Amino acid sequence: MNLSIIIPVYNEADLLTSTLERLRVTEFPGFVENMEVIIVDDCSTDDSARLAEKITSGAFATRLIRLPVNCGKGAAVAAGVKAATGDTIIVQDADLELDPTDIPALLEKLYNDKLDLVSGTRFRAGNRYPGHALPA
Repeated sequence: MNLSIIIPVYNEADLLTSTLERLRVTEFPGFVENMEVIIVDDCSTDDSARLAEKITSGAFATRLIRLPVNCGKGAAVAAGVKAATGDTIIVQDADLELDPTDIPALLEKLYNDKLDLVSGTRFRAGNRYPGHALPA
């Protein structure tokens, strides 16, 4: 499996390094042969883009795409998908709203059950997250 992880970023300089470090220490399944991280800066006004430019990693390739105007998360994800070279794509929020340590379980399900799409939910375990409504 060739994995592309897209990280849309908008004014998240304070969390970007933590997100990438958590991703870096995550143990991926052996069937992940190659991994790239595509950071898409959605015209941040803080130091997000400058920080992303400085990030280097020996564990995986990291690329930065800078959008010229703020277009929203959907456009940032679309730009990342367009640039992705992997046969499998995951979106990882820069603010750690999604936990990078959940990615291996999603990949295992995708791979072992030969699925085309896997989606997770943070509500199934009954955990509550601030600002998120629980399903009815």
